[in-house]
Amino acid sequence: MDILTERQKLLLTLIIHEFAREAMPVGSKSLVDQFSLDMSSATVRNEMAALTEMGYLRQPHTSAGRVPTEIGYRFFVGNLLQNTDLPDSTRHMISHQFYQMRHDVDQWMRLAVSVLASQSQSASLITAPHAEKPIFKHVELISTRGRQVLMVMVLVGGDVRQRLLTLGEPLSQDRLSQTAEKITNLMAGSDITEIRTLSPQLDTLGRELVEWVIEEMLSSASEQSGELYLDGLSNVFVEPEFTT
Repeated sequence: MDILTERQKLLLTLIIHEFAREAMPVGSKSLVDQFSLDMSSATVRNEMAALTEMGYLRQPHTSAGRVPTEIGYRFFVGNLLQNTDLPDSTRHMISHQFYQMRHDVDQWMRLAVSVLASQSQSASLITAPHAEKPIFKHVELISTRGRQVLMVMVLVGGDVRQRLLTLGEPLSQDRLSQTAEKITNLMAGSDITEIRTLSPQLDTLGRELVEWVIEEMLSSASEQSGELYLDGLSNVFVEPEFTT
C-alpha cells in the first residue's frame, strides 16, 4: 500500500465528502473554491493524478473530475474517518431499548439494524450471530394435521430452525410433547457427535426425530452466516443519486 502524504490524505477526505454530498465527479477548482485551500488548482490536479495512479481515485472520462474507488473508501474508513461518540442521551435511550428486549435474539437483531440505520441515516445490513459449531438447546413438536408435525428447534446462540415433518402415523400432541421433552432433557448442550452417541437411549420415535434434528444442525453448520437483517432503505432514496 502506498504511503500518502498529509496533503493527499486531506484531498482524499475532501473528495469523498464532496462526492457523497453531490454524487458528481469532483474537480480541482471546485475543491479549492469550496474549501479555500491554500494551494493552486494545478497542485490539486497533480495530487489527484497521483491518487488516481495509486488506485484511490478514478476518472470516469477525460476532462472529468475524480471519484473515489473502493480502495479509496476503505482507506478513508480505516485511516481517515474520525471516531465520534453518541450523546449520552442517545446512548441511554439505545441501552434502554435493548434492555426491554431481554434475551430475544431476533428482536435484538431487528432493533440493532433499526438503530444503525437511524443513527447513520443510511441503509444498514447485519447478520445474526452464527456459531462455528451448532449446539442443540431445545426442540418443540407441534401437531398440525394428520401425520404432519411442525418441528421447531433452537440452537445455542439463538438460531431457530423450523421443519414440517411427515410421520409414519398420526400421534397425539401429548405424545409429541413428551418426546420433545425427552430429547431436550437428554441432549441440551450437545453437538452433532454427542447427539448421535445419545440417540440410542430414545425410543423409535425419538430416534427418528433426532435424525431430523441432526439434518437441521448440519444445514446450520454449512451456512456462512446467520440470518440477514436489513433496514433504512428509505434513507438511500434521499441521496443525490436518486433525486430528479
